[in-house]
Amino acid sequence: MSTIDGKKFLAKIGCSESNVTAELVRDLLFVMSDSEREDLFAECTVITREEPCMFLDIKKSCIEIGNYHFYSPVDIKKRLKYCKNPMERKNLQRELNDAYKKY
Repeated sequence: MSTIDGKKFLAKIGCSESNVTAELVRDLLFVMSDSEREDLFAECTVITREEPCMFLDIKKSCIEIGNYHFYSPVDIKKRLKYCKNPMERKNLQRELNDAYKKY
């Protein structure tokens, strides 16, 4: 993911803030060769960073014993907060009580 200096970018392609449109920028970039485009973006790039992961693998504090997973009370409270199913809510409340005993 890159952050580009917009004013510098517009100056390089010959546009101003008053007359710029998405279609105009698209057409100007389409006319350029690949090497010209790469040079343009290299000159105008301010910050480059890794792509953010959209699906984070969030580590939960969990005790695993065999096939059973015992989550911390904090994790269960988060699940309980957004739970809409009454049966699931009751089961989560039971899990929460057990988790308080284990932690």
